[in-house]
Amino acid sequence: MNKFSGTYSVGTTRKNSLILTQDPAFINYVLKENHTNYYKSSITAEKAAKYFGKGFLFSNGEDWLVHRRLVQPGFHREKIQGLYQIIIDTIEKSLSTFPTGDNIDIYPLVYQLSFNIVINSLFTIDLSPATMTELSRTFTEVQDFYIKEINQPIRQLFYPFTHADKINFKKVKRMRAILKEILDIKLKIILGYAGSAEKKIAVERGELDGDCVSFSSVPKDWISGDKVRIISRGSTVTPPDMPADTPYIMDLTSDPDKKRLIKFLLSPSVVGRPYIASKAVPADRIAALQEAFSASLNDPQFLVEADKLQLPVIGSLTGREAAAYIAEMYKVGPELIAAARKITGE
Repeated sequence: MNKFSGTYSVGTTRKNSLILTQDPAFINYVLKENHTNYYKSSITAEKAAKYFGKGFLFSNGEDWLVHRRLVQPGFHREKIQGLYQIIIDTIEKSLSTFPTGDNIDIYPLVYQLSFNIVINSLFTIDLSPATMTELSRTFTEVQDFYIKEINQPIRQLFYPFTHADKINFKKVKRMRAILKEILDIKLKIILGYAGSAEKKIAVERGELDGDCVSFSSVPKDWISGDKVRIISRGSTVTPPDMPADTPYIMDLTSDPDKKRLIKFLLSPSVVGRPYIASKAVPADRIAALQEAFSASLNDPQFLVEADKLQLPVIGSLTGREAAAYIAEMYKVGPELIAAARKITGE
C-alpha cells in the first residue's frame, strides 16, 4: 500500500473498478466532500433492501443521508474508544464457552462470535443466549437465501410452486420482531440542568445526546451546520427550516391506544401558553378578544416583526379551538392518565 501512496484501483468490469485505500484525504473526499457521486449497486440498494430494509447499509441518496445523520453521534471518538472494551469482553466471554479437542469446526463458532460482537456493539443491553442464537440463525438463513437469489436468478421462476420467497419473508418478519423487542427501550428523564441555556451548552460539550425542545429554540447553526438530527416533530405542521423528511410523531405508531397516549402527552405543547380571562368576563368581550388575536396572527406587520425575532407563527390555535382541545383532554379516562404518569414519573 505504501508503494502507491496507500491506494490501489482494480478493474472489475469495463465500467467499474474496485478501489482500496488507506489515504485519509481520499477517504474524507469520498465519504464527506463528494459522497453524492457514489452510489451503492442495485444489488445492494434494491434487492438486499427488500429483505434487510432501507437502512444505512442498503440505501442511497437522501435516504442514506438521513440515516447517516442518525448514526453520526455513534462515531464520536469517545464512542469508538468505548467499543474496544465491548469487543474484548465479548471475545473473552465467547472463548470461555468454546469446546476443546483435536477436531473442532471453528467456522460456526467464529461466525457466532462475529455476530455477537456486532450485536453487543449496537445494543447496550444483555440479550439471552437463546435470543442471540435465534437472531444469528435467522439472519444467516435470510442472507443465504438472498445470495442464492442473486447467483441463481432462475430460482425465482419456481417461487409460485415452492413458496420459498414467502417462507423467507416470514423469517425476515420474525427477525424484525426480535429487533423491535430489543429496541423497546425505556427512557428515564434526568434532571439537573437549570434551564435551556445550560442544556444547550451540555449538548455542545457532548454531555447530552438528545433533548426535547421547541424547534424555535434550536440554534440556527445547529440546523445549517448539520450538527443535530431532528428525530420527530410533535406539530402537525412542519416549521420553516425543519427538514421536510422529519416524521410526525403520531405517524410512528399504528396502535390507536398509543396514538391517544401521545396526543395526551403532547397536549401542553399543543395549547402552548394561552391567554386566558375570567369566566366573569361577558361573552361578547371574550368573542371580541378572540377575533382580535386571530386577526393579529394574520397581520402583515405582525408577521414581519415575528420573523425578525425568529418566532415562527404556524399552527396557532384560535381561542375557540384551544378551549375545545382542553375540554377534550379533560374527558380522558383514568387508565390513560395512569399510563401518562407512568411515563412522566409523576
